[in-house]
Amino acid sequence: MEKSVTLTYVLETHRPDAGGRCRVKIRLTHQRKPQLVSLPKAVSCSPEEWDALQTHHIYRDTDARRSKAIAKYRDLPETYRYLHGEGSPLAMALQIVRHFESEGEPFSMAAFRLYFGRGLPAKRQSGFGNDVLAAFAHTVAAEKRHDRTGNAASYADAAASFARFFRESHPRASTLTFQAVSVAFLSAYERWMLTNGKSITTVAIYTRQLRAIWNLGIAKGVADRDGYPFGKRGYLIPTAKNPKKAVSGADVARLLAYRVEYDGFERRSHDFWMLSYLLNGLNLKDILSLRHADVDWTAQTITVFRQKTARSSRRRITCYLTDRSREIVRRYMTPVGQGGGLLFPYLDQDMGAGRRDAVVAQFNKATTNWIRKIAVKLGIENTRHLTAIAARHSFATTLMRAGVPGKFIQDSLGHTSFSTTENYLGSFEENHARQHLESLLNPA
Repeated sequence: MEKSVTLTYVLETHRPDAGGRCRVKIRLTHQRKPQLVSLPKAVSCSPEEWDALQTHHIYRDTDARRSKAIAKYRDLPETYRYLHGEGSPLAMALQIVRHFESEGEPFSMAAFRLYFGRGLPAKRQSGFGNDVLAAFAHTVAAEKRHDRTGNAASYADAAASFARFFRESHPRASTLTFQAVSVAFLSAYERWMLTNGKSITTVAIYTRQLRAIWNLGIAKGVADRDGYPFGKRGYLIPTAKNPKKAVSGADVARLLAYRVEYDGFERRSHDFWMLSYLLNGLNLKDILSLRHADVDWTAQTITVFRQKTARSSRRRITCYLTDRSREIVRRYMTPVGQGGGLLFPYLDQDMGAGRRDAVVAQFNKATTNWIRKIAVKLGIENTRHLTAIAARHSFATTLMRAGVPGKFIQDSLGHTSFSTTENYLGSFEENHARQHLESLLNPA
């Protein structure tokens, strides 16, 4: 069993029901992070009964001398057999944890939840058989093995959503097969998501992930191409727009002119937000992943392939250094020959994907927090959309305001499709639309 995983039963005492009884759950601790897992069959007991389960043996003794105690705790023998007998939830959880070790898969809480309650999938040539949720778990594990933790998390979130919907809509079914994923199933899922307060954008993201799983099933020979539920004659994945929010030109100018008061996080956050803005809107993960070899000091350029699209597109992005961006780079760069070739000292060549993503996430969070503090000092009122990634959106919008052709903006951002670029320019188009409509009130 993985040394970093521990399992035990706990009583969820902070959420008692009206009768004072609490649910028994499994506490799974992975890398010192505990999470509660509901049992397949709900079990509740009072704190007094729970104490009896832990400290006495009346739940195993049927001797007449214990008859009074047994009468007092009459439900405990059955509860004990369920919790500790053959095929108990804890034994099932232990078996799943050992499965990760035997299969050489990194432990995943999302994959664990998929397996728990319905058992491990039978091993088939495809690796998952005619089981959509098992195919999701298979994909999550594969993405993690290739250090694509962001993709793994996205697939895991989608899988958890479809698993919840399937349990609610098909309570008697044990396996979500590919054949069950029909146009009607997908339409019902969309209604269920919207009814539960989820956005149409989330529906689009999750159904695109399911479409990828379906295509994988076809490739593995476990899904029938004739039953493909997506497309013009099937379920159409929503294409709801979610325009990126840019900082106004006036506010960008104020941020550019700001004089840093404190060294440390304030200076670093301000510098790297500006660097993102000046280097074609590169996100912080791309910037922190830059290498000395990417910089041509003679031509004053930085050439980079975006981390997000490294597999799907090998479009080279060329960023031109200005006096301001060059000054920031030189302020933080590691000496040549150190840091494993990385330009900045925040990532390490030997970091695993999970650790690397955690460092980038913390860097993003700190940058967002401090740039908002600076905005408050400058009297910028709306700081809600002032995030680390807003520098990227502001780069695109500023160029559009200056009349720069859309194709140049698309190439500068590294987008393969102009429709993606248009999404970045959504706030610009909205503001201009409002200005045009205002003219209706002031006809010439």
